[in-house]
Amino acid sequence: MNDATTSHDEWSVRPSGGPNGAAEHLGHMGHVSLHPQRANEIVEMAADGIWVIDRDGATTYVNSAMASMLGTTPEEMCQRSIEDFMDDESVVRSRVLLERRRAGIHESFHFRLRRLDGREVRTFVSTRPMLDASGDYDGAVSWVTDVTARLDAADRLAHSEAHLRGLLAAFPDPVFRMDTAGTFLEVHAGSARGRAGDLESRTGRTVREVFPPSIFPDVAQRHLTAISQALRFDHTTTIDYEVPAVDGMRAYEARFSPTGKDQVGPRPRDARRSRRAAEARHGFERELQRRQAAEERLEIERELERASRLEAMGHLAGGVAHDVNNLLGVIANYASAIETSDPSVAVRADLAEIRRAVERGAALTRRLLLVGRSDGTVERHERDVVELVAELTSSLRHSFGQGKELVVLAPRGRCEASIDHGRLEQAVMNLVVNARDALGACGRVTVSVDREVLGTERAEQLGMVAGEAVVIRVADDGHGMDDEVRERAFRPFFTTKAEQGTGIGLTVVKHVADEHGGATEVVSSDAGTVVSIWLPAASPARRPSAPQVLAPVDSDRPVVLLVDDDDDVRRSTARLLDQMGADVIEAADGADALRLLGAGTTPDVVVTDVRMPKVSGPELARRVRAEGNEVPVVYVTGYADDLLRSAPEVAGALLTKPYDARRLARVLEGALGAPLASH
Repeated sequence: MNDATTSHDEWSVRPSGGPNGAAEHLGHMGHVSLHPQRANEIVEMAADGIWVIDRDGATTYVNSAMASMLGTTPEEMCQRSIEDFMDDESVVRSRVLLERRRAGIHESFHFRLRRLDGREVRTFVSTRPMLDASGDYDGAVSWVTDVTARLDAADRLAHSEAHLRGLLAAFPDPVFRMDTAGTFLEVHAGSARGRAGDLESRTGRTVREVFPPSIFPDVAQRHLTAISQALRFDHTTTIDYEVPAVDGMRAYEARFSPTGKDQVGPRPRDARRSRRAAEARHGFERELQRRQAAEERLEIERELERASRLEAMGHLAGGVAHDVNNLLGVIANYASAIETSDPSVAVRADLAEIRRAVERGAALTRRLLLVGRSDGTVERHERDVVELVAELTSSLRHSFGQGKELVVLAPRGRCEASIDHGRLEQAVMNLVVNARDALGACGRVTVSVDREVLGTERAEQLGMVAGEAVVIRVADDGHGMDDEVRERAFRPFFTTKAEQGTGIGLTVVKHVADEHGGATEVVSSDAGTVVSIWLPAASPARRPSAPQVLAPVDSDRPVVLLVDDDDDVRRSTARLLDQMGADVIEAADGADALRLLGAGTTPDVVVTDVRMPKVSGPELARRVRAEGNEVPVVYVTGYADDLLRSAPEVAGALLTKPYDARRLARVLEGALGAPLASH
């Protein structure tokens, strides 16, 4: 600790002597002699502390104010060492100070004491040695003032001022304090330290002296006007002005804010920084607008993809209705066969066929759910792509009008890939519908599935990994694409269908291929277009066993040529006809029926589906009539079919799907002109 008037530390001493010691010492101090009782009254009345120690440093007297200051009583203080009221640092300092008293030094100083509860007391001490009659040192008396609150407040003020100075020093722009006359009362250069000397030189000068009107026209007056307005309306006023600089005229922006009575705090700043900030803000707003536009575009794309999905489901609707009718017909046929079977005949085969029809219906429902799925998830499983394409085209074939043909070519082996069934089905559906629309009034769409080996060069060209791949090709013999259309085919919103297209169909195709680690490819010419979807193959191809071909049994029973491109419907109908007492010759489609007729088959009646690939039911009847064959024809359909209305010359009996055994029997008997053997 230092001596008088220095820092803020503590001291205390060891008790020794009685409480009357102070009166005795004080009564004989100086040239005035007081009665001990009167002296005690005086020291007890004092607001500050009185602390008396003897020549050995023991406490002989403290007044009540001193004891209260340290959180104890006078009696307890006289029983304690003065060092009990000090920390270690203050103890060391008190011993030095005690030696100074013994040397006869009278002084004042700040000292830190510690209450018995541990709290610190900051004091100002005025102390002097006491001498005996011989003039020797006989102890010391100290006047102790508690200055804790005052010094703490001073520390807080100093800390606040230091904090404020730090903020002002870090502020990027200078800050001033000015009065109504425009005098610079206070200057803080802020971080503009290179100009600190120039700025601080303004202190005590007026704005007219800093910006002489002869050199800076209107600058001083604009400052004075801003000061007046800020004080008058009690709000921040902003002005702009220019002053000459080394690099030319420099623009400033100054904001004047009221800071007290008749005073303002102007904050000038380089306008270039404001402009840069404004440009940055505008740039941020432009980027925000760009991102918002991108998000809106993405949402539009999602909406269009959903519209594309609904459009694809619409294309499926006709085929779905046809397939459902077929399935219901299959179930009804086998149910009728079971109902009319001889009890001795096993019905397991018929039940198995019903089960297969139900499974087909469930698969059809799953396909609808997959195509309609809108949650954006990709669920991949190993599937035979040949089977997927066959199922899909079976439904889509019925959406092709007269003059348009859908042909499916597939290898005998399996072509397996890890696919999301619904997503890939939607992509293939989009390609088939696009190809169909490109045909015009007539033409052919060919869907093929192949398994190929991609070499390194070809794989790099497609952006895939070399190895085995499954490729789905959808070809049409329409008008083709020019180079510009081919380059833009997969871009979102690009369409050649004017108002009828969304421009998202091929985009979905590319997205699906990319999701599966595959690629898309377009090859087009005047002869048509081929769009391919390449997918990584999942496993080696496996070849199924050859299909079993059943031939009718010759007999005297009526012969029915049954023509239907749906194997399940044809097989179930043949089962019913056989049970009714007819021999059945099955044809897979109209072209197959013509081949059988050309080979000498002579049926008693032809039962044919209306809508079939290659050769429809009415076209089959027309060709049969052209050969002079008047065999009766029964048309089977699930529609109020326009193909029949357009061919009245080949009219025949009509059987609508679904039907049961009794209706089938009645229609056949009407066509044959005779009852069936079993009826």
